[in-house]
Amino acid sequence: MSQSQYMLATYQVEVADRAAFIQELIATEAAYREEQLVTDAPIIRMSSKEDPEYLLEIIEFKSAEALSSLMENANVQAHWGKLIGTWKDGDIAADRVPEAHIPWAILEPIRP
Repeated sequence: MSQSQYMLATYQVEVADRAAFIQELIATEAAYREEQLVTDAPIIRMSSKEDPEYLLEIIEFKSAEALSSLMENANVQAHWGKLIGTWKDGDIAADRVPEAHIPWAILEPIRP
């Protein structure tokens, strides 16, 4: 098995949908843990200070194999379907986050 792999996930979510979206991120994390895909490290969630529609996660997966298995995992896919139904855009590059071009950018932590 390979070493752990980090994934940076970036989402754009209407402010009105943000709380529900974050709750689904937490439920998705539970699915990752139930399926034993991630390490014991906490998932780091942040929000843009300049535009709170932009959310980011840093997730440490146990291996490249665990990361690549996400597309075939029915439990994870069910949660992703709920996220997709809520976000404004979720398949975005991190450089769309307003702070992406600022050295030493400060982002707001998201806590459950």
